[in-house]
Amino acid sequence: IWDDLQLSLAGFFNESELGSALIVDPTGFTDVVRAPQRNYGVELTADWSPVERWQIGGALTWNEGEFDAQDDGSYLALSSVEVQPLSFTLYVENETLPGWRNRLQALTVGSRDRAFDDGVDQFNIDGYTTLDLISSLSLGSSGRLELGIQTC
Repeated sequence: IWDDLQLSLAGFFNESELGSALIVDPTGFTDVVRAPQRNYGVELTADWSPVERWQIGGALTWNEGEFDAQDDGSYLALSSVEVQPLSFTLYVENETLPGWRNRLQALTVGSRDRAFDDGVDQFNIDGYTTLDLISSLSLGSSGRLELGIQTC
């Protein structure tokens, strides 16, 4: 089983004394604020081939960020334009025939209200789920033909 399993874990932490954040002012216009900023996150991926021609996998991604608009040690959440909510992807893929692959995948994106609660975003970010079916056919050295049915 371990020969057919691939796992990865990545994390990051960035800090800047002069980051840039987007703030919507009372008139509805967006201002760029230059201030101390920190961003951090984690991503975990897994891919497994339980039997020949089948693959199952997924990814979990979480990141966050904040900035200190007044440079007084009081950090606010970065806008949801700059920081995406928690997301989870799961897929199952089959190589139906040599060179022909079919993949069903689901993506779930969570809600994010931290920036709204801090007064940075003007609205809450609601979570959603999409389901996609992708079929791809290798055309040899000419490339690949893909057909997808995607939910938006």
